[in-house]
Parts: sequence; C-alpha cells; structure tokens
Amino acid sequence: MVLRMPKKIPSILLTCTILMVLILIFTGILWAPAGTFIGGIDVPGYFYWSAAFISDTIRAGIIPLWNPYYYSGHPFLANPGNFIFYPSTLLYVLLPLPWAFTLDTLIHLFIAALGMFYLVRLITGSQMAGLTSAIVFGFNGYFIERIFAGHITLIHSAALIPWLFFFMEKALLAKSKVLFFLPGVALGIQILGGDPQVSFYTALFSSVYFLLRLLVDSKPFQPVGMIKTCGYFFLFPFTAFCISAVQILPSLELKAFSERAQNTYDFVTFMSFSPGQFFSFLIPRASSPSFNTNWEFGCYIGILALVIAGIGGLFYQNRKYVLCYGVLLFVVLTFMLGSFTPLYYLYFKYLPVISTFRGPARAIVMFDFILSIFIGFGIHYLHESGLKLGRYGVSILFAAVLAVCMYVGIVTFQVPLASKEVVSAIAILAVTVVLLSLTFAMKNRTPLIWLIIATLFVDLYIVYSDSVPRLSSKDLLKKQSYEQVFENDTSLYRVNTPGYEGKFYGLPARGMHHHYYGINGNSNIILNEYFTFIYNMADVPKPEMFRHTFSPELFSPSNAFSSRILGLKYAIVETPDGYKMMSTENYQPRVMIIRDIIFTPSYQDHIQILKNHDFDPQKKVLLEESARTAVSKIVQTDAIVQDWVYIELYATNRLKIRADAPSGGILLLSELYYPGWKAYVDGTSVPILRADYLLRAIPLGPGQHSIEVVYRPISFLVGSVISLFALLLLLFLWIARRYTTRIASNKMLEKKLKKRALTNKSMLSKKA
Repeated sequence: MVLRMPKKIPSILLTCTILMVLILIFTGILWAPAGTFIGGIDVPGYFYWSAAFISDTIRAGIIPLWNPYYYSGHPFLANPGNFIFYPSTLLYVLLPLPWAFTLDTLIHLFIAALGMFYLVRLITGSQMAGLTSAIVFGFNGYFIERIFAGHITLIHSAALIPWLFFFMEKALLAKSKVLFFLPGVALGIQILGGDPQVSFYTALFSSVYFLLRLLVDSKPFQPVGMIKTCGYFFLFPFTAFCISAVQILPSLELKAFSERAQNTYDFVTFMSFSPGQFFSFLIPRASSPSFNTNWEFGCYIGILALVIAGIGGLFYQNRKYVLCYGVLLFVVLTFMLGSFTPLYYLYFKYLPVISTFRGPARAIVMFDFILSIFIGFGIHYLHESGLKLGRYGVSILFAAVLAVCMYVGIVTFQVPLASKEVVSAIAILAVTVVLLSLTFAMKNRTPLIWLIIATLFVDLYIVYSDSVPRLSSKDLLKKQSYEQVFENDTSLYRVNTPGYEGKFYGLPARGMHHHYYGINGNSNIILNEYFTFIYNMADVPKPEMFRHTFSPELFSPSNAFSSRILGLKYAIVETPDGYKMMSTENYQPRVMIIRDIIFTPSYQDHIQILKNHDFDPQKKVLLEESARTAVSKIVQTDAIVQDWVYIELYATNRLKIRADAPSGGILLLSELYYPGWKAYVDGTSVPILRADYLLRAIPLGPGQHSIEVVYRPISFLVGSVISLFALLLLLFLWIARRYTTRIASNKMLEKKLKKRALTNKSMLSKKA
C-alpha cells in the first residue's frame, strides 16, 4: 500500500479560510451572548423594522411598494435605503431577523476583503500583498464605524467597491468589450445595495481611474484605439443602469418630490472632513471633548499601515499604478474635504446628482480603499526587495513625521497622554520602527512579512474590536407602554411619536412591525410637501440639516395635534412633568364623503385655509380650480343626506372601499397624494384629485359604489421591465459564451487528437 501525500491547499482556499477566521475573531461572534446579534444604532432606529416590514409583505406575496406605517404613508421601494432588490434581502425574508443582520454583516466584511485580495493580487501578482490589503480594508475604521452606527446600506455598498475595480482592471488588461459588462454588473448590484452616495462615488472615481489608465497606457498616442476603448467603456454605466433600473427610476421619481430635490451649499457640505480630522488616521477615538469622533469620520487603517502605504507609494516598481491611484487619491481628497476646499463648490454647481447628498466625508471609503491598495504595493516591495539603507532612512523619517503629527494633534486637541488611545498609538508606532529595522536587517523576509500582517490586524483589533455592537432581540421586540395602548385600540387612526433621542429613537419606525400608523418616521428621505405641511401647520421653522425625524418642537401639547387632516388620535408630548400621552376623539376618519367644496387657484393656498380654526376639514374639502370639471356632477345641497362609507381592505399597496352616496360627493381619503396611485370606481378608472394640500380625493356619482385604490407606479413597471430584460440578456450572453468556449475547446481538442493520430500513424509507417 502506497501512502500519498496530501495535495497542497489551494491558495484561494487558504486565503478565504484566513479571512473568515479573522472576521469571526474580530466580531467576537463565537463567544457572543446568546440571544444577541450584530446591530448598530440605526438597526433598532430603522433597519430592523424596515426588514420586518419587507419580510412580512414579501412572504405574503406582495412587493412592498408603499409603506402605510410612517409619515402618513410614503413610497417604500422608491427609497433606496430599503434595498428591496439587493441579493442579501433574501436573508431577511428566509431567516429570523437577528440571524439575517449578523450574517449580512459578516458576509459583506468577507466580500469586501476577498474583493480587495483579488484586486491587489491581480495588480501585483502577490498573494501576501493581496491578503494584507484585504485585512486592512476589511477591518478599517470606515467599515467598523458603520457597523457601530448600524448603517447596513453603507456596508453593502462599500463591500462591492474592490470588485468593481477588479473587473475594471480585468477589462482594461484584456481590452475586451465583453469584460466591460462586469464592472457594470458590480455597480448595478451596488446601487441596489441601498446607498446612492457611495454608488455615485464609486461610479465617478472608477471612471476617473479608467481615464487615467487610458492616458497612461496609450503610449505612443493612438486616438483610434482610445476611442474604441472609450466606446467599450460605455457598456459599464449602461449595464449598471439596466440592472438597477427597477430601483433607479422609482428613486428618481421620489427624489423629484422629496425635500432633497433642491439643497443649499451648506446642506450639501454638512459633515465635511476638516484638515484637523486627519488626526483620526493616527488616534481614531481620542479622549477629548474638542475632537469630533463621529462615525462619519471613521477612517483609521493603522499607523503601521500608513507607513507601509507610504513605502508602496514611494518605492513600488510599477509606477503606472502608483501614478493612477495617486492622482485618484488626490481627487478623492478634494471630495472628502467638502467645504474646506474651493473645488467642492464647483462640484456642487456642475456635477449632476451631487447636490442630492450631504456629508462629503463619506468619500472616506474611497480614500481608505486606495490606501489599502498602496499597502499591498508596500508589502510586495518589502517582500521582494526589502529596504536598502537610503530607503530605510526615508521610511524611518516618514514614521517620525507621523510621530510629530501625532504629538501636534495630542497637544491641539488636549488628549490625555495616559489615555488608552495614546498609549496604544505610541506602542504601535514603536513596533512599526522595530519592524522596519528588521526588514532592513533580515534577508529572509517572508516570516517578517507575516509578522507585519499580524501586527496590522492586531492594531485594528485593539482599536475597533469592542465597537462591534450587540443587540438583544428580546429587548428590542418588547412592547413599550404606549404600544400596548395602540394595540388595544383597533380603530383606524394615526399616532404622533417622537423619534429624536433616547428611548424614543426609532419609535416611529417600530410601527412597521407592531402595526400602528404614524405621522412621524425615521427615514433619510421625506416628501417635501409633507415636510412643509407638518412644520407650517405647527408654525415651527423647518430644520435645515436634520430631516430624518421630526424636531422636538413638534411634540409640545400645543403643536402635537396641529396636523388636522391626518387622522391623528394619539400623541406623545413633552410636559414639565416629563413625556405623557395625549389623545383626542375628534380626529379625521381615514375616509369620508364630503359635498361642500371650496375651489382655490392652486393647492399652495390650502395650508393657510387649513390653519384657520373656523375651517372644518371634516365638512369641507379644498380642491384646485382645475378640478371643477371633474366634480361637476356632484350635487352640493344643504339637505340632510344619509351617506355611509367604510374601508373593506386596508393593505400595503391597495385599499378597497364600499360607499353609498345618494347625491354623489367627494370621497376624501386621509392618504397622501402621490403619483402612481390609481382609482377604480365600480371597475372603471377615475382620476384621483389632490385635496387639502396633501390628500387624495375621488369624485363619486350618486348611488352605491365599490372603490379600489391601488399603487402601480409607472416608474416601477418600466424599471422592472428594463432590469428583467437586462438580467435575461446577461444570462443568455453568459450561457452563449460558455457554449462557444466549450465548442472552441472541443475543436481544439479534436485537432490535437487528429494531429497525434497522424503523428502515430507516421511513426508506425516509418517502423514498418
């Protein structure tokens, strides 16, 4: 019996194993308390309840196009932050939500790290360089701070950046038009992941990188070849749009009606990355009241990592890549700085879409991404060449500059020298100097490179491992006292609950799971006219920067019920004795029949009329003058007429109503007017009119009626067709390519066999 030695473990399998083990160690998932899951601040604030709503509706066979539970009913799928068509949404539909949140986080850390490994290995040809970049990118401050904050969509989007650049690099190296589909597929999936801002940065900066590579590679200058390659490049945005059209088109429609349709420069540059904030690259969580440690500025990759990145930028042999990524790093920097550079005003004025976003600091993800690539360059250089005397001196000088910057930051921001953050930073800086010295002195550098990789991981682990947050599903799902009141009241009404601080944060969003309807919410995009209406009715100034949930001023006893037409029955208000719940029995029903109509020149006049306490919105309805023809058959009479109306079905995207209006009338729904809602009276399509500034109204003729109101936005239907066609086409092209490749391989094999047969025949004839 012959014993065979086991085959060598494939490098990719070994890399995947290392990355998965490190992720499990870093997140502490193996020793986490039972009944807990990974979930940051915005998970209980919004994402958990959104995922519950998605899971419930999809399991019921319904696409959640509309959400009736917050902001008096709002478009749901159109909000990209709900990532309904992103692949990981299946986790939330198929698994218990705590499992889904944990797996979603772990999987995307792995996706991010593995994508970086492939990209850097493709550029450098080095497994160790790829692994180092993967570890730094997968555990950098941007990712961990986003986990801490509960920004699931930002984690989705950031994880796919290396894959897009990997496919772009493959396409550039092969100069194949087919391969330009691949970065388009990656970008399309990233857009579905839920964060338009990161997707915008990815599309923009990858396009800049493409142009840089085109210029660097075109030597001598070949205009025909460059034009041809640019033509191939347009497959990239075209493919991305087609795949994500099901999300893009509804989102563009929502944006046009949202409070983000027009923004000031101050709003757009809010949360810019100030020059002083670069101290976060050295000491990320400084114990100082004068230093902003908000997660929007999470950027730390490690002190040793910065030195290695500097070595990569200075000494890596392939200067083409250093040049392209160096220029790209500078471009990204101008976006990060926002209001701290005059260039951003030009971006604000002339770059499309960018005025939609606030928080230029979010470009940090691209900055960390590029630095992670430079770290791979540095590791490859150290492994292959080591440090000679002159370059060793430059590296030590660079470390010394970082030490000086650290000292200046400590003094400027008055950080205690004995604080854990400073002590850790000094220790890592000392280890960095030792490792550089060993790299200069030792000939066998492989063990030393592994030691550097381990130090990079330990550095990030010391800083961030305790930042991976845990939530208790039992505590999260426990009904609060006010929710028990809502549960016991089975009538159809709305509630006004705060969501801006402490125990109230996320309360408006909880209604998506506990089934109560709110006029408040917690979402990053709100219909502008709804936003305007709420603040105007309360005579409270609209906030400029913070718009995710209503301001505290709206929860005083005098303002809590100011939105008269929204069917508000309960409100939690702030009193001198603390927060209390108020209620009223005189709230507007969800559906009514009204015959007393007031026509106005435009709906903008409605707010002032509604604010007049002599106006009774349960007896009179406001319509635009242009709607007069549509309601001409309604008999306006002072005679007492016995009308009745009730809601037969109140569902996510559909309402069924029964009504008897002997004289006809206006069916007024306390539901928001928004494009895409269709009304059918006795099976016949009828127009939906805009009434009372915000609401839907349907003209009814005399008699009994069956009314159905459904949400079927054209933007979603068109986007669905485009995305479905794109997916089928890509699937067809993939199958066709596999088929033609197999045929070509078979033909090549046949030729080899024929050639071999002829050779054998010739040899036999010679022997004979």
